[in-house]
Amino acid sequence: MAIRLRAAVLGVVLASLVAGCSSPSGHEEVAAPVDAARPSADGRVLHATVTGSVLVDQENPVARVEVERDGDLVEVTVWLRQRRADPDEAIIAIARVVPVEVPLDEPLGEAAVYDGSADPPRLVRIG
Repeated sequence: MAIRLRAAVLGVVLASLVAGCSSPSGHEEVAAPVDAARPSADGRVLHATVTGSVLVDQENPVARVEVERDGDLVEVTVWLRQRRADPDEAIIAIARVVPVEVPLDEPLGEAAVYDGSADPPRLVRIG
């Protein structure tokens, strides 16, 4: 019984480490899938939507946004702040859609946008 309990605890710890960066506050940062994006009129901001779990902080969901540009390729990674689940907590499988404004150093133009949370990064629908 003790071995199974240790294995379960280890599994939860490993899952937390893989999921994102955790903090002692009971919250962690998790890279969220970018579902879609729409550029602003001047192309310097992407109005994106990302998907998180019901554990995402409702008041301040976005922990950080990372943007890497290489010519006509823009990779966007949005990190959401979420509460760490208790090991025995049942989590409802409902997605929370979070709107995010992604500032760009230069106008998007014809560049393709990729979701940096995916491995490999996946093309984001622009529209």
